Amino acid sequence: MIEISKNNKTLSKIEDTNMKVQKIMERNDLQEYIVNSWDVFTNEIGLPNIYYIGKEIIPHDSVKDRIDILAFDPNDSKMVIIELKRDKEKTHLIQTISYAGLINTWSFNDILSKLQNPDDEVIEYFKNNDKDFGIKIFLIAEYFDPEIILAADWLKTKHNLNIYAYRIQFFTIDQKLLIDINQIYPLKELSDAYEARKRKQMEQEISTPKRTWNDIKNKIEYPFGKDAIDYLINKYGQGDSGRSRFVTTLSKDDVNDIIISFRYKYINIYTWVNNKEEGKNKIKSIFGDDFVVNEWQEGLSFNIYSEDDYIKLRNWFNI
Repeated sequence: MIEISKNNKTLSKIEDTNMKVQKIMERNDLQEYIVNSWDVFTNEIGLPNIYYIGKEIIPHDSVKDRIDILAFDPNDSKMVIIELKRDKEKTHLIQTISYAGLINTWSFNDILSKLQNPDDEVIEYFKNNDKDFGIKIFLIAEYFDPEIILAADWLKTKHNLNIYAYRIQFFTIDQKLLIDINQIYPLKELSDAYEARKRKQMEQEISTPKRTWNDIKNKIEYPFGKDAIDYLINKYGQGDSGRSRFVTTLSKDDVNDIIISFRYKYINIYTWVNNKEEGKNKIKSIFGDDFVVNEWQEGLSFNIYSEDDYIKLRNWFNI
């Protein structure tokens, strides 16, 4: 990493370091940094608004191993396995695949029993969704052997297993310790092929929810949400009340195919965009420069907290 001095018109190297030098351990330190700064971390890896389940999760009574961090992405009904490694480890991928196989035997009741920070909205979601769930694997390490990436590519392209690899790098500047997290697999520029298949699957999903939109309306804390749900039902049909969302194929200003999810405290919007920077600029031009926009792997995500912003959204997309 290089620091720029605009005044002197020079470049200077920022000293790199590593977890071993800094005496940072996977579980006692890195794991705690992530869990204690959940929103910052999940935004950095492109998974904003996912549900945290817990750390040091035992995947099955027959094994002693523990999953470093486990989460759930309600947007595509997938468990998220996050495995951390200091330096590099050739068994990294094999370990997470074994966890995926064990998790695949779980029911939603099993997931409920694993929740370490119970939240009413999370509990309600799992109690009212008995659909099969998928699994995503996130490998996070300082270094990766080439065979790990090649194996991940084979599993992803040939067997449709959702695998992502992120490299973490540490730097020091002015006695401050910095961390940089970069996605090295799959390359972001090559993600479109995977995403087209995912989008089609989401549009074709058939839900048989246990809860109704009335159940959700009784839980949400923002008054305009009830009218918003009724309006979307009248215009687009029943949507997916089990996952409290509507999936649309709306497109405007290079922002495509939005998911409108009704969380208890806000409305969450997921979008696909052709260019993330242009998309951010467009969203901020509508909602204001201070409006928070997060990135996920193939687009942008933001939350609607006020009726004014909801009206802006409706006017923008002509919903």
